[in-house]
Amino acid sequence: MLLPNDWLDYNLSEIACLAPLQEIHFDLFEQKSVRVFVKREDLLHPLMGGNKLYKLHGYLKAYLDSDCEGPLVSFGGAYSNHVLALAAAGHLHEIPTIAVIRGEEPDVLSDTLADAKNLGMQLLFVSRSEYRRRHDAEYLQTLKDKLGDVFFIPEGGSGKLGAQGCMALAEGITLSAEFRPEIVFHACGTGGSLAGLIAGFERQPVGGVYTYGVPVLKGHTALESDIIRTVQDLGGESQNWSLLDGYHAGGYAKFPDELASFMQEFEQQTRLDLDPVYTAKVMWAIVDQVKQGRFPAGSNIIAVHSGGLQGRRGFGFSFDSHLEKNI
Repeated sequence: MLLPNDWLDYNLSEIACLAPLQEIHFDLFEQKSVRVFVKREDLLHPLMGGNKLYKLHGYLKAYLDSDCEGPLVSFGGAYSNHVLALAAAGHLHEIPTIAVIRGEEPDVLSDTLADAKNLGMQLLFVSRSEYRRRHDAEYLQTLKDKLGDVFFIPEGGSGKLGAQGCMALAEGITLSAEFRPEIVFHACGTGGSLAGLIAGFERQPVGGVYTYGVPVLKGHTALESDIIRTVQDLGGESQNWSLLDGYHAGGYAKFPDELASFMQEFEQQTRLDLDPVYTAKVMWAIVDQVKQGRFPAGSNIIAVHSGGLQGRRGFGFSFDSHLEKNI
């Protein structure tokens, strides 16, 4: 674990330089004479690593600067990386946390929610119809009336503060690379992390970095416009990027045999652990694009490892969930 316990006292650009840029070796890459590097944000922390801590940083600082003395409250599903990351952050900084969970309470908690609960997080299960109101001001006020003095963090750590935190990833990549970054890949859910990365690169002196987002959701028709709007909110011009919308494998958390076989072969060759929801699809996209000859020989490609390895458990893959090691 590379993240210091007092990470909130650090500038995010300093944290972004802690994660190494690691070259990975895969037969196809050598055949096509391209080099692929992974920004190992997952190594920062087993539960908060990846883009999670960048999205949480601004909200946690805002909470500590506020007059709120109640818990942090956010939203997610039974396998949410964000929920578990928030639970870990709350445990580390002795801040009470509550997660509003989509769906009725099961007889047996998922590994993700069991870990979150063991870290002291209170779980509030609501119906799916109620959960759909999570963005409504009236509903948030109802929750506040019920829970008392609370500080809300949007689902997934999205919103301007979350995207703003991800701008530091661009500086971390620029300073970590021994070459001028030109091609960067990042997974794309709601688009906040990708928007932050795009806006961040526009502020770097290197210029000309092209960012590819790999959507993991199917049919998110407003995704591109959401990203453009967020980039502009961050002071960027929303240039030099595009979405590769053919690698969602059927939708969010869908994991067909073709993707599973690819992930196992890729991990065997590279010795790099992936999560089935996000980074497996990013690497799938990179391999396919290289195979198609999109990038000329001599290209250096960078992929951001967005963490979330705890989610491997939901697909039958191993993950060390021993909490004493993770906090």
